[in-house]
Amino acid sequence: MHDLNILWMPSTTPEELDRTLHWAAYLGYDTVALNHIIRKIPEGKIVNPLPKVTGPLSQSKSKLGDKSTIDTAIAPSAASRARFPKQILHRATLHISDPHQHHRLPQLAAAYDILALRPTTEKAFLAACNTISESSMISLDMTQRLGYYIKHKNAMTAVKRGVCFEVCYSHMLYAPLGSSYGVLGMTGPQVQVETDSAATARCFGNWEQLFTSTRGRGIVISSEAGRKLAMRSPASIRNLMALYGLPDEKGLQAQADMARLVVKNELLKRSSYAGVVEVVQPASRPEGEEMEEIEGTEKEDETAKNKNAKGKNKKGYELGERDVSSNTGGSKKRKAVESPAAGQAPAVSKRQAKKMRKAAREAQEGKS
Repeated sequence: MHDLNILWMPSTTPEELDRTLHWAAYLGYDTVALNHIIRKIPEGKIVNPLPKVTGPLSQSKSKLGDKSTIDTAIAPSAASRARFPKQILHRATLHISDPHQHHRLPQLAAAYDILALRPTTEKAFLAACNTISESSMISLDMTQRLGYYIKHKNAMTAVKRGVCFEVCYSHMLYAPLGSSYGVLGMTGPQVQVETDSAATARCFGNWEQLFTSTRGRGIVISSEAGRKLAMRSPASIRNLMALYGLPDEKGLQAQADMARLVVKNELLKRSSYAGVVEVVQPASRPEGEEMEEIEGTEKEDETAKNKNAKGKNKKGYELGERDVSSNTGGSKKRKAVESPAAGQAPAVSKRQAKKMRKAAREAQEGKS
């Protein structure tokens, strides 16, 4: 199981992150992603502030890294491996309102393992569905009124391009960071506050609209949990999503298969160039095997030539069935006359045999 959205903030302490990751592993999540929400791409060099988790962070200082960690082996100790998910990735979620102002998306994507977009306008949503190629996920703030309809054509265009729509179930419990409910950009700790009943109702309505537009395809279920208590087990989330139009098999696919495809697609984007993953020089064969293969190929060529020579008569027509529909006006086929073998009399047609019998009778009558 995958949970590609565990919220991380600069105010998150190592102890809190340890508890959240331990709880995620206890619930059965093998792969998780620490999510850093960005309102605007910073100027200058883009640095990834997420900690590289190689063991319990509460026992050592968190390490900052500015490179992608998807291709580096995470090797915690035996005790830590039992407590933490097997794979911990880094993710960035960018709030986007005007797609023309974010020309540095490739640099941002290179600093993280996964890049998701959170469009706040219809123009940005259409660009994320149709044109932007640096992102593999669209994560909408379901607690807000979207201001536009998620049309089936736009949603399926994104799905065919390999872009998935993320559904965060913690939105019904806590407001997303950066929304009108969450506190962002203020001095002091950045926190998530509980949502009211109106925000929860909008969240459920937006879920139904998304499930109807996508027919349940291209959905990734995540938590966006900033604390331990906001996470739920995979089975509980599937039951919740089934109430709002996502079948159980689609929910299982959203938690496992689709999330795994997102991770693989992001890995291929960062480890391939122009569709080429890696060029590997083939191993050289022993000389004896190579000569045997060449001799076998020559024998096969000679056998094929002999078959072709036997399969043609003197005029060069291939023996077998020939279509005579153009001559007879029907679809009947007749077999071509085969050339006689050596030492055998040539085959005589029925018409020729009839003429020969008639000539024999006339000769016999003349003698009598």
